[in-house]
Amino acid sequence: MAEGTRQNEQELVEYCLRVVSFSIMPGLSAQAFRASKPQLPVRMLNCRSDYPLKDREACLKIDLRLFHAGDPVQNGYFMFAFLDIPSLGSKEGKAGVQLTISWPYESGYLDEKEPSDAPT
Repeated sequence: MAEGTRQNEQELVEYCLRVVSFSIMPGLSAQAFRASKPQLPVRMLNCRSDYPLKDREACLKIDLRLFHAGDPVQNGYFMFAFLDIPSLGSKEGKAGVQLTISWPYESGYLDEKEPSDAPT
């Protein structure tokens, strides 16, 4: 990896830490935020999978490449995106897709006594 790329990645990480630390604990520096090791109040699952092209028609009615939604009542988020798509008109084979789901990490969510963590 080029040194400039590594420096840019580090700058991006520091920027994200400042944004997150300010939104969770205003006035806290990124260094103090990192030292406090806080738990973000959200859990997220992200995976890549194959999706049969024969089932793609229903998705095309929503969007060609991506659809996502949030539920303001339950405070969840869902995203489905096509990553690798064979040529249009193909009916055989598979497409690569990405699926992301997030939910609040809190007791009482979906009537559960304990917060729901992501599976390991």
